[in-house]
Amino acid sequence: LPEGERVLLEAHEAATRIADLPGVVSTKVKLAWPNEVYIEIVEDSPIAIWQEGSEQFWITKDSQLIPARTPAIGLLTIEYEVPPTPSVTESVAGEETADVDVETVSTEASVGFIPEDVLMGALQLRQLRPNIDKLYYRPSGGLSYQDGRGWRAYFGNGTDMNQKLVVYETVIADLTARGIQPQYVSVSNQEKPYYLTQ
Repeated sequence: LPEGERVLLEAHEAATRIADLPGVVSTKVKLAWPNEVYIEIVEDSPIAIWQEGSEQFWITKDSQLIPARTPAIGLLTIEYEVPPTPSVTESVAGEETADVDVETVSTEASVGFIPEDVLMGALQLRQLRPNIDKLYYRPSGGLSYQDGRGWRAYFGNGTDMNQKLVVYETVIADLTARGIQPQYVSVSNQEKPYYLTQ
């Protein structure tokens, strides 16, 4: 290939590779004579943070998870509370009594995307209670947060968090009036709230 065509091909290849990176919406590579290259990248902005152990991922507006490249201050954090998968134990060939622990560390989240009812519920809770900066999530129980008054509050999933908060505060008012300190309160099913005392 002539030199000019090769340079254009390399610029196109660079733009394609950059566009394939997680979180990149679009990219442009522009060449200028004699030896200048301009690269313009448009990134997807995170709307919340997904945390698994010590790993953090950005949650995009379309519920996708991408590795967090920089700290995102002020965003809601959702911590995934599923216990890590136990490490694989293999027997070393020829030594029946020796075990070797093999652990893998992944740069990908355990889930590929956040279910819409989880993300919308989390954002709605944050909007209704701006003081909430961290939520917890378990697939079996949905969203919860640590109430500053000393217990865990469970809200499940969905976009009916306004109604659930009304039920929650009604339950808390009743418990407080009776001098009961709960260990946790669940309004995941707002028609059947329940609590556990310490």
